[in-house]
Amino acid sequence: MLEAVVFAHRAFEHALPKLQALSATTVTKTRTITTGPLPEWDAGQAVQIEEQIDIAANWLEIRHLMWNYVGIVRSNRRLERAQRRLRILQAEVTTYYWDFLLTRDLIELRNLLTVSELIVECAIRRKESRGLHFTVDYPNSGDVRDLKDTVLD
Repeated sequence: MLEAVVFAHRAFEHALPKLQALSATTVTKTRTITTGPLPEWDAGQAVQIEEQIDIAANWLEIRHLMWNYVGIVRSNRRLERAQRRLRILQAEVTTYYWDFLLTRDLIELRNLLTVSELIVECAIRRKESRGLHFTVDYPNSGDVRDLKDTVLD
């Protein structure tokens, strides 16, 4: 939690000069920001989503996909299949995101999909079995000197 507080403070300090330059915003060292009323949100051509079942079905599909193809025992074939299916779901969710008014469920679905894609991408990049995750295509763990993170660039 301390890390969150530190980085929130750093983000504020970084944003402060930009906020002051953008408008007649009053910002003091006590972090009080006074602004005028915000403009009304323009939703463009977005409409109310007709069926929540689409979001629920996609959520369930992601859960099953991650459990069945990106679980404890992995293979390149299953990871690539998961990646292909997640890309299809991403296209669907992107369409929802622009065509329908945002809801909490839709935002959570998008975030769940993003995290799932990152997990799969990192798992594909890992060419070893490590910790709890066993990759049938790379049954041996890496040399201790070669251990590195697989966080995306």
